[in-house]
Amino acid sequence: MLILLKSTLETLNYFIDSMAEGHPDAIILDVNDPQFIADITRLLPLMDETWTVVTFNNGGRSCDYSGGSNIWEATGVKFYNFLVDHPVNYTGYFDAPLANEIFFVIDKKHTQFINWYYPGVQAYFMPHGGTRRPGAIPWREREIAVLYCGSCQPEIADVPPLPQFPDGGRAFYAYVGYEMQGNISLRTEEAVRQYLARENITLSKEDEIQAILYAHGTVERMIRRKLKMAVIGHLAAKGIPIEIYGTHWEEVAALYPDLINVHERVSSDECVRLAANAKIYLNLSTYYLDGTHERVYIAMQNGAICLTEQSHYLIEKFEHGRDIVFLDYSQLDVLGDDVLFLLTHPDEAEAIVASGQARAAHSTWSDRLDDIIHGTYDPPTTP
Repeated sequence: MLILLKSTLETLNYFIDSMAEGHPDAIILDVNDPQFIADITRLLPLMDETWTVVTFNNGGRSCDYSGGSNIWEATGVKFYNFLVDHPVNYTGYFDAPLANEIFFVIDKKHTQFINWYYPGVQAYFMPHGGTRRPGAIPWREREIAVLYCGSCQPEIADVPPLPQFPDGGRAFYAYVGYEMQGNISLRTEEAVRQYLARENITLSKEDEIQAILYAHGTVERMIRRKLKMAVIGHLAAKGIPIEIYGTHWEEVAALYPDLINVHERVSSDECVRLAANAKIYLNLSTYYLDGTHERVYIAMQNGAICLTEQSHYLIEKFEHGRDIVFLDYSQLDVLGDDVLFLLTHPDEAEAIVASGQARAAHSTWSDRLDDIIHGTYDPPTTP
């Protein structure tokens, strides 16, 4: 039997609903529902090691008996915990994983992080999936030229001090920021370890992870903001209209008020509906260096051209100009020309759409659940 756990975030609950499509035996439980404990209690006598439980970002993981023991451990179910952010945000869970817990991460580099700092934890790569909806509009009739569903990182006024460094981390932040801006393929944890080696600094595992966490939450976020703004600005500078659904885009939108239309955030299902009316669906998920975001598959499965950053995973899976279109941060000056070509050459654009749809046809969230059930996922990656 199969239990899928919903929690707080709308996006992750949408992933659960999308996973359940095609799995009529799936039992969906909401951990915030007042009936949750009663539902679990009803199922307890039936649960054993043949059952599978899937959650996102630790939702419902701390499900305990009144005596304090964990229900998932006690029943022996297979507990799959899908993390959709960098694992540095969840290290407390790696310190004390459930005996039967397997983590999924969305980037192969994330398994390397876990294996480096928590070698006893079971972690596997599982890319995001897409959600396909019927009724997609023919490509030439679509109303949205370029669509982006997602927020930009907000400005950060200051960085928090790091007491493990004599200067509170000022030189540390400066080094990490300089190196990462100069090399978009450099992971935050790699930049941190480079700094420590250069300065001959040895930290405890806990202090090193804290340094990575702070750099991830500040330096990496600021670089992501800068790169996202640059992409949108280069497209608008070429006269390309862009529809954005998300927050913190005011800075670039003010430069091109007639071309960049910023809307409030919408539901995940509405993003899929919008993708079915977009000619080009933009994916900006910087630092997914060997993984992907659901926007890639949503675009392809709903008949839009996916314009996305490169990752090792995407380069291995798709061909640039045939299934997908990659943007290169080192060549943003040509980005607008590439998009204009696609918008004015419908035959070539529709060929990419058709090929992308075929290549992404079996990468829905429901397919990802099949992979979990059958154990057909990637083995761990060594650090």
